[in-house]
Amino acid sequence: MTKATQATKTKAVRKTRRCKNPDCKKPFSTSNAKKLYCNSTCATRVQNKKRPRVDRLDKARRTPFFFYLARECKRAGTLEILTGHTAATLTHLYNVWKYAFRANQYGSVRDFEISHIAPVENGGLLHAENLCLAPKSMNKAHGTSHFGYGKKISRTGIASAYAVKASEAEGSVLDRVISYIGEQVVEEFVRIAKLQPSQRFKHMDWLNDHLDPFNPEHRKHIDALDGMSTKALSDLKNELQHLLPGSFAVKRYVFQSFDVLRHELERFVQYRPDLSVIVERMQEVDALMPLRAKWSVQSEEEQALFDLLHGKEFDVVSGILDDMISRNTPAVEAECDDDGLERVLAYAPLKIPFHAIASESGTAYTLAAPY
Repeated sequence: MTKATQATKTKAVRKTRRCKNPDCKKPFSTSNAKKLYCNSTCATRVQNKKRPRVDRLDKARRTPFFFYLARECKRAGTLEILTGHTAATLTHLYNVWKYAFRANQYGSVRDFEISHIAPVENGGLLHAENLCLAPKSMNKAHGTSHFGYGKKISRTGIASAYAVKASEAEGSVLDRVISYIGEQVVEEFVRIAKLQPSQRFKHMDWLNDHLDPFNPEHRKHIDALDGMSTKALSDLKNELQHLLPGSFAVKRYVFQSFDVLRHELERFVQYRPDLSVIVERMQEVDALMPLRAKWSVQSEEEQALFDLLHGKEFDVVSGILDDMISRNTPAVEAECDDDGLERVLAYAPLKIPFHAIASESGTAYTLAAPY
């Protein structure tokens, strides 16, 4: 009987080749005939270069926001209403435009308009600091009045080279807008703001507004939104719109004038710190109100908020706002009385004292302690 011979393994032959990454080309040794790169880093870099580069300027040209900028430049007759924009300030302006879109029910109504604080005729700029969303009727009645504040440039210094004719094609104006702002600024803004095609933007915002995160049935949809295609978002929106209310109750909200004016008041604190006084007082009242309770606001009080946003000083509207806050402050049982009621807040008027400080550039104003 012959003894079986043990099979011996053949040692893999290692070969030396050069890395296929054109930025590397280092020699490396490998026994894998399919290995083309010296390490995973080189392989990733080559694969990334093969992917189509995102053309952010082209994306900007296809978004409704930039067409809005072009239309506003045509209306103003100049590109210089965009003076001084950076990627950050464009993002702030984009947020104002987007909020206006939401408040107007994604184009189904036109109850609100983006209003200028310093009017275009006086050099008012298309910046978030110079714009606020307001009820359409108030904005129409306000016209080109200017009480103060806002952001503007001298109208006499506007160059004819930046003039925009009413007959100029919108696409041509759009290209000039991008050139005027600067391609690098536009690219950075598109990256920061994550601009999406208009339909995707519309579907995402509708779903975010109508899906309730506290509803388990809605929660599974909310978690999947970011990874869904535009078509899938559209299908989900259509599905929710056609389901019976009893099987899938979605929340719906119609923006009221007071809601919008208060939102803008809170936004403007970053530009006008003096507004923080009334904002904080309103928040204190909110904390005392019953859940889902609404503010009782009269037309003259909404007008006072509108005027305050458009530059009027507190001493002009403080009395009206005092009455509004006092009337909405809930009354609760007082600890010191058996039967009496008292206001929880020790209410103080909204007038704000200022200290004037002389400076080389003029008179600067600093807030004194309001209480």
